[in-house]
Amino acid sequence: MDLLSEVLSHYQAQDANTGTFSLRGDWCFYAQQMEGPVVRVSTGAPYQIVLQGRSPVNVSSGDVVFLPQGDPHWIATRLDLPAVHLGDWVAKTGMRERGERPLVVSMGESGPLTKLFTAIVSYGPRQKNTLLQILPPLIHLSATEVSDVSSLVSTLEMLIAESVNHEPGWRISVARGVDLLLTYLVRGWLETDDAKQQQWLKGLSDAKVSQAILLMHRYPERAWRLETLAAAVGLSRARFSERFQATTGASPMAFLMRYRMEMAAHYLRHDGYRIGEIAHLVGYDSDKSFSRAFKAWAGVVPSDYRH
Repeated sequence: MDLLSEVLSHYQAQDANTGTFSLRGDWCFYAQQMEGPVVRVSTGAPYQIVLQGRSPVNVSSGDVVFLPQGDPHWIATRLDLPAVHLGDWVAKTGMRERGERPLVVSMGESGPLTKLFTAIVSYGPRQKNTLLQILPPLIHLSATEVSDVSSLVSTLEMLIAESVNHEPGWRISVARGVDLLLTYLVRGWLETDDAKQQQWLKGLSDAKVSQAILLMHRYPERAWRLETLAAAVGLSRARFSERFQATTGASPMAFLMRYRMEMAAHYLRHDGYRIGEIAHLVGYDSDKSFSRAFKAWAGVVPSDYRH
């Protein structure tokens, strides 16, 4: 299995909240920190998106915007307008709920129309998801780049149709569709010029680092030490540590610990595993040592996290 498949295989969306926004004329909204990654797909009139401290990004019809960490941001046709808090506006004006979800919201009666399909995805604790944390805060794929990624367009169309049609089982269908979407979005981003400058891509393209990460992912239960990982990929301990840190931004053992905790969280969210079994699966000899490590990482003991 290739490294990207190994990385993505352990991420499964728990839920996805969706909405369709029909916006006419000029507008400016501020969206606060979200609990999970945000995907926005637009058609019609263009708009801009900007994150704090960054330059505005122009978004055209058919483009996809992906915010892996769900960072606060502004979306607007005119950024010089006073920003309206998006959450407050949805709660107070123009909202028509179709069942529990999705939201269908409209604003304005004249002027150019921008339609935004939005999905806010839950993958569990945002700050504990290594993949989402190491991606850039904003990924923008143009309509051309979107069309170049096999199956991305059809996956987007399926997500929007499932959400809008609101058929029985739509929420689980959308959540599984988002898992596919994440794969295609990351794949599309990896093909952009911007991605070629990112450490994560360098890590994927570094054969020794990739080999080490694959070993961690495939055999998290092994009693890995820095020297055994270095030996497994044919490097000295010092050279391996330096190279791994340079390409991933983390030491090998810190990277392994985070991955083990993410795997443990995944097992805890799915019934059928006792805590002792989970401890063994992620490389701990005792429940106590595992519980201490998990609490240091998650802030709660495994039994509390499960409930």
